[in-house]
Amino acid sequence: MNKKILILICVIVVLLFSFFFIKGVKKERKLITTTTTKPFFDQEIMAKSFLIGDIKNDKIIYSENENLLTPIASISKLISAMIVLDNMDMGQYIKVTREHQKGLESLKFYLHETVSVKDVLYMGLIMSSNDAFSMLAHTYGYSSFIYKMNMKSDMMGMGNSNFVEPTGLSFENTSTALDLFKLARYIYNNYPLIGEITRKQSHSFVSLEKIGHTAISTDQLLGHIPEIWAGKTGFTDEAGECLLVIYEFEHNNEKYPFVSIVLNSSERFEDTEKMYNWIKDNLNKIINK
Repeated sequence: MNKKILILICVIVVLLFSFFFIKGVKKERKLITTTTTKPFFDQEIMAKSFLIGDIKNDKIIYSENENLLTPIASISKLISAMIVLDNMDMGQYIKVTREHQKGLESLKFYLHETVSVKDVLYMGLIMSSNDAFSMLAHTYGYSSFIYKMNMKSDMMGMGNSNFVEPTGLSFENTSTALDLFKLARYIYNNYPLIGEITRKQSHSFVSLEKIGHTAISTDQLLGHIPEIWAGKTGFTDEAGECLLVIYEFEHNNEKYPFVSIVLNSSERFEDTEKMYNWIKDNLNKIINK
């Protein structure tokens, strides 16, 4: 009798252990899910994190891993451009010094050449020049510039973003697709000049010394997608290929701004073109949803 009771108790213990173990595993799986989806999006995207957003209605249309914290490379330059426009005189002239040439790629300006803040900004955004934004930050005051970048991102509600330098070369410049949606929305509503600059395929100018320069855009989609209102490329080994594009569609004489964001991709232009085509093909369904 005692032996049977002992066996019965052992069976009950094993069953209870199995029940709670399985329940715990299911709970753990639920906690690590970070993807949100909408069922009618049917494109294969290579990016680890991406998002399609409706700027006009402040709404996420589709996203995957939108809260994934990741380096964002030169998309950082959009925040830097805001700080320049908020705090620096576009007509101010800067003389190129050796300090401007430290630690980054070969500067596109000559030593002691004199160039305007405006032209340096255009070069920084259009051809994604790291030296251009380093030059602007040092001219303003480097530590103060970085402080203002973080204050600006906080003001926009980008609570998961952090910036340690103005170019995006550092893997510590991090954000999420959701935070970058907030950035895109703010740029569209408040910084039309950033849109005007970044949708230019090139920009030519001369310094005070009459030396000519031309900046060529890094965005291969310009001239191919007519609805592009603004955009910024980015790439580092840690960040992978990144691309943020703001579009402005017209429908029934109204403007509808959307944004696509791809982070840590191996095919940023292909990913973005798929997302653009999907927005265009489903525009009527999206805006009437």
